[in-house]
Amino acid sequence: NFINDGTCHINNTDAAGGTFVHTIDFKRNFLNNGTFSGALDFQSGNLTAVAVNVSFTSSTQSQSISVTGGSVAMQNMSINNSFGTVTTGSTGFTVNGNWTVASNLTLGSGAITLSGTLTKTGGTLDATTNSSTLIISGTGSKSFTINASQTMNNITLNKSSGSWTVNGGAFSLSINGTFTRTAGPLAVNGGASFRYTSSGSLTYNGSSLTSGIEWPTSVSDAPKVVKFAPSSSATYTLNTSSLPVLTGGAVIVDGSTANPTVSGSGSIAYGSGAGLVYTGNTAHTVGLEWTASQSIDSVLVNNSAGITIASGSRYVNKVLTLTAGELKQPTAGDSLYLGGSL
Repeated sequence: NFINDGTCHINNTDAAGGTFVHTIDFKRNFLNNGTFSGALDFQSGNLTAVAVNVSFTSSTQSQSISVTGGSVAMQNMSINNSFGTVTTGSTGFTVNGNWTVASNLTLGSGAITLSGTLTKTGGTLDATTNSSTLIISGTGSKSFTINASQTMNNITLNKSSGSWTVNGGAFSLSINGTFTRTAGPLAVNGGASFRYTSSGSLTYNGSSLTSGIEWPTSVSDAPKVVKFAPSSSATYTLNTSSLPVLTGGAVIVDGSTANPTVSGSGSIAYGSGAGLVYTGNTAHTVGLEWTASQSIDSVLVNNSAGITIASGSRYVNKVLTLTAGELKQPTAGDSLYLGGSL
């Protein structure tokens, strides 16, 4: 077992400057309660960058990656044990390079931040049992290559540049929790597809974004809940017609932190029993989420700053609920049609 209770910087002893890579191969468990990373050191006056590759390759027992405190940052990580399963814990860590999964891996609830590519070549990747979260960050286009259809729990796409592409023949990547798009586009390649399970949801929380394949057009692949929840005022552009929301699902326009504007030339197709929910405390003007041509089964207003329908009539098939804030319709001659109860 490797136990770090202090600070473990893997340094270089060569006098020349540059970037040096060291590899640590663990046959037992990894427990961190301090700081584990490569280091930037001065060696004979030269600034030396050290990258630490970490491999898990036990042939005799299952292994665990436990971060009980501090931080862990490695360059590349390889899971390639021939016995049992490697398990991560409830506190996350960072992989600054690439991550290869060639054997059984169970992800814990701690968020793992990945700046490089993720390649699955073998074994079983269990990302749902412990409600795991994978954060895709960094720069440049990167990918997730799968050798079989794969279900993930939560994924946050937050790339400052470049795209994130799912590769994998006719295999699908399914989201069982929430796919959050903060920055950067999602792509698929080589016949791969992207979809949601019946409980999967989609959240937009970055600055102004245009919807892409993260919102599938097939009802069988669509998210149950779609939320617009920016950290600063943002416009979300939907240019695809009939973007589906599953039966019993919802579109949530969350103005808790800032106002999200939903616009574009596309449209949202609400499934039977699906509703529209306004929450928060930032004033909002109704956009593409509720047009004059849409009939929505239920609308809930719970935004203390109020919701305004700038122009045109609106339809609610069944239930309109006013919990907080006003629903305003200031244009003379416009109507609000309610087919059920208030």
